[in-house]
Amino acid sequence: MHVEKIRFDEVFDVVAEDGNFSFRSQGHTHYGVKLQKQLIPHEGSTYAIAFAQPGDWTTVLGWRDIASTEVMFAQRASFWWHFALTDIVMYALFFIVGGLLLSGAAGTWVVVVACVGMASHQIRLNKKVKRALSAAGVDIGDGTGVFARPT
Repeated sequence: MHVEKIRFDEVFDVVAEDGNFSFRSQGHTHYGVKLQKQLIPHEGSTYAIAFAQPGDWTTVLGWRDIASTEVMFAQRASFWWHFALTDIVMYALFFIVGGLLLSGAAGTWVVVVACVGMASHQIRLNKKVKRALSAAGVDIGDGTGVFARPT
């Protein structure tokens, strides 16, 4: 994980309903980035942003407006529970028939165990992201805007 402090000096090319925007920060321009649907940072705001890969906006894990204490996540663990329930409902007939044919509900348990595993992984990752972003407001960084080195 890599956490950077980014000041949005200028925000432009905004598509608010999708959450897409471009911005300038410290003389560098970044095009077509997205944090969350319908979330556009205000010009002059500073965010601490956690990336899985440094500077890769497709790998954003979470963010926090430095002026706030609220940490936002790119993906909540509840997504995986919703994913699991949707799959079980969508494939229930397949699993019931398949389970009866195989004399057990092994297929259903495989889906449930996989989704529980994905959700628990996301919970652990979100806790790590929250700790890093919460500390970002306290840490003054090293002058480069980088709060945490990749781990």
